Amino acid sequence: MARLDVWRASASRTRGYLLEVQSDLHQTLDTRVVVPLLPRATIGKLNPLLNPSFEIERQTCFLAAQAIGTVRASRLSNQVCSLLNDEAVVIKAIDHLLLGT
Repeated sequence: MARLDVWRASASRTRGYLLEVQSDLHQTLDTRVVVPLLPRATIGKLNPLLNPSFEIERQTCFLAAQAIGTVRASRLSNQVCSLLNDEAVVIKAIDHLLLGT
C-alpha cells in the first residue's frame, strides 16, 4: 500500500474508488486515510478546487475531498492504479478543504 494508490471500493453502491492519502511513514497503522473517487452522478454541486476529475479504468471520477475518512487497511485489497503523477492536484484539493487556500 502506498500514498496515492487507488483502490476499488468493495462495499460501494456507487461503483467508486478510494484514494489512499495517508503518508507512507504510517504504514504500520491498521487504518488508512482515504478520499472517495466517485462518478459525477453521486456528487452534488462540484467545486473545481475541491472535486478535480481523474480517469480511472476508462471512467471519469471526481475526488470527493469533502468526504475524507478512514478505513481499515484490510479493506483495501484491489488496487487499480496510482495518482502519484497527479499529486499536486490532490494536495491542492485537500489543502482547499482544510485551509481554504
